[in-house]
Amino acid sequence: MAAADWSERTRMLITAAVLVVVNVAVFFFLYRARTELDTINVAVGKQQTELDRLSEQEKSLKDLVAKFERKKEDHKEHLARLPEHPNREQFSFDLTQLESTLKLEHADVSHNNVIDQAVDVAGCQDRVLKDVYTCRMEADFRSLGLLFWQLLEGQTSRIMAVENFSLSARDGGMALTGAKHAVAFSLATYHAKPKAP
Repeated sequence: MAAADWSERTRMLITAAVLVVVNVAVFFFLYRARTELDTINVAVGKQQTELDRLSEQEKSLKDLVAKFERKKEDHKEHLARLPEHPNREQFSFDLTQLESTLKLEHADVSHNNVIDQAVDVAGCQDRVLKDVYTCRMEADFRSLGLLFWQLLEGQTSRIMAVENFSLSARDGGMALTGAKHAVAFSLATYHAKPKAP
């Protein structure tokens, strides 16, 4: 049966069937392409999120590296400021002078020990010596404040720290203004460890 022998109705039915098949095939391929596009968009979104997270980590890492370099430079500057020799006698004399100037009573300063201490700051490992001086005295709050101010604000050319501070207030803390209290503390000073020949 040739196509020319078909009736008009048969031709229309076959044309409609071909159009339905073509439309179903086009719909299937378009639906599949849309599904693949959605999958690609989700993957790209995940990759973009990961890229943003990595960019943020890179920024924070750069900030940490810059902070690390600043700490390293600060450490080198501090080590350069450390005196080469401890000059303990001069420091004890300076403390005694301060105590007499501030009229501290029963002042006693003794050099306890030297501690060889490793200092590791920002990847720089250096050795410093720490001298510990034990101080005991009777002082009022004003004199004690002046003593610490003069010690820590540059009256001496040393880098130091106050450790093990204790204050025993008279009369359970009900003493008059200007009353002397028993004070004990340790002063730690640092100096560079001599280089081995």
